[in-house]
Amino acid sequence: MLENGCCVASTVPRLHQALQIDETFDIGTVSNQANSRVDIERRDANFPRQLQAIRRDAIKVAFGKATKSRTRWKRRVTPSLEDREENQNQSSFSKYGIVVMLGESVRNPNRSIDSVLKELKNAFAHVLNWSVSDIHVEKINFRGNIIELSFLQSENFGNTAFKWRVPAQDILSFPGLLEKLQEDLPGLSIRHVTHDNGIILAVYDAPFWMQPYFPYVVAGGCIFIIFIIGIMFFVCFSHYTKASLEHEDKLDGFRGKLHYQTQQQVLFPAVAPDTCPPLAVQPCSAPLFVPVGFATAHVPAQPMRIRGKGLLERRGSNASLTLDLNPSPEMGRWDGTPPKESTALEYLMSAGNRLSRRDLRNAVKNTKILYEEFWEIPMNHPEKVTVAGSGTKNRYKTIIPNEHSRVILPNTDDDPLSSYINANFIRGYEGEQKAYIATQGPMAHTIVDFWNMVWSQGCPIIVMITKLKEKNKPKCENYLPDHRGLYGDVEVTIVKIIQKKGYVVRHIQMKCRGETRLLLHYWYTTWPDHKPPDSPSMLLELVNEVELRRFKQDSVTPQGPVVVHCSAGIGRTGCFVAISIGIRQLREEHSVDILGIVCCMRQDRGGMIQTHEQYDFVHQALSEYEHTLGEPSIQSLTALTSE
Repeated sequence: MLENGCCVASTVPRLHQALQIDETFDIGTVSNQANSRVDIERRDANFPRQLQAIRRDAIKVAFGKATKSRTRWKRRVTPSLEDREENQNQSSFSKYGIVVMLGESVRNPNRSIDSVLKELKNAFAHVLNWSVSDIHVEKINFRGNIIELSFLQSENFGNTAFKWRVPAQDILSFPGLLEKLQEDLPGLSIRHVTHDNGIILAVYDAPFWMQPYFPYVVAGGCIFIIFIIGIMFFVCFSHYTKASLEHEDKLDGFRGKLHYQTQQQVLFPAVAPDTCPPLAVQPCSAPLFVPVGFATAHVPAQPMRIRGKGLLERRGSNASLTLDLNPSPEMGRWDGTPPKESTALEYLMSAGNRLSRRDLRNAVKNTKILYEEFWEIPMNHPEKVTVAGSGTKNRYKTIIPNEHSRVILPNTDDDPLSSYINANFIRGYEGEQKAYIATQGPMAHTIVDFWNMVWSQGCPIIVMITKLKEKNKPKCENYLPDHRGLYGDVEVTIVKIIQKKGYVVRHIQMKCRGETRLLLHYWYTTWPDHKPPDSPSMLLELVNEVELRRFKQDSVTPQGPVVVHCSAGIGRTGCFVAISIGIRQLREEHSVDILGIVCCMRQDRGGMIQTHEQYDFVHQALSEYEHTLGEPSIQSLTALTSE
């Protein structure tokens, strides 16, 4: 706070003149006591005369020597303060205004005006050791880079507090003011701090959301909106309740009428048969027409109750309800979606949608139809597994192998659990048995079972379509050694590693009980979980290479089942198998039945191809492969039609 004082001893006559103190007051006593405290304050000639008088009289009150004329002093000080405020209002503001020129505008959209002004006031308060509440923003120019401030100073006299404006010269005389402000506020780029030079400024008013009443306005508005919503909800609920009651009354009336009609009996007159020549029999009491010469006895009409036929009688017999779940060789697949009344197994065994090459190109353009077709396919997940304790060997609780196609490991310990692995045989093109093995990603305690399955089934190829971790979640355990590893009785050795675009090929040598076999391991790492890749090109290259290498030298006899796994063994695994079978079908028949392929796979392992995006991706991949095929020859078309 700026220190501004007065020399009491040298200005006692002025104090007497300003306050018009009574002659009974002992001014000499005050002067002698004030002379002993000359070092309390220093005089500042710029302060008004009334201010000096107020300060001197404050000293008298502090010393306790003004008790006699205290009442008269208070009465005479008040008019002087009113005169001072009136004089200040009438005088120019330039005497008290401090103009701060900034290097940038406070009307910056990246920061609010109030935050900038608050920083500016805090900087002045810190540099001058001033109270922030006594610094006021008076005006801001239109561009927002010039701000006018005023400073107040307060004094307490007894129980009364007084405030007055401090002249601008007193503030500007503070040494190093501009440099210290620039140091505290480097972001505002303060250029000048000077007097009010008559620059056109706009009066600054705090926005309404900064006013103290704003929270109450918001709270009241919220309460009003909640009240209106409550009334609307009550009215709607009352209308809905009334409509529901009316609807129930109508239904009750209709049910009563229907119940009355069903309880009625239908009566027809019964006529006994006659051995006479046939007569025209009329119902009810209508007259009977008989030939001339024949007499007829009157037969009274007898009521006859007719019993309604049951469902089995209307269908003919209950034999028509028996379903033969064993398909005959002559029965083919439906051309399209089976009836809704069919069971899941019937659907999977009969559904199909044969697409020509042109139909396949058109199908990928209408994904909505493909999505609807996919969601109609039953998942065929089994409810439980017959092997007790097998849940510990399943990566996911809901993904378990179907029993009829489950891979069973060689059991040497007479323990059913040791023969269990979450894997299924999948049929290939034209019903090729055990063409593929779809399995889950091995876990830490099932790696030995995995290699035991690969050896016992004579698998020539392993296709891995997952990363070890995806989104910080474990998807598969690393079952490949760095160079050589022993897994149970199977010794695995990495012979060679070949890096290709999108996947890695490992040549592996396996040894078990003195026998040696070679194995190819393909690791495709660019396929995200539950989503298809951006382009099927790299996957098609992998599928073609696997299809080429899984057969023997005669290109007809397969070497053994191809092991395919991702994390759960149904999503990406199903896509790979479906594309492999579809490529073979396109190449051999120049048409493809993707719906039938998926249904056949789900018969062997439930849930194959998890999402509709994956189902669409299979169509996209086969459509891209179809572009690489040439036009079919006349001989091949003739052979297909003859079959």
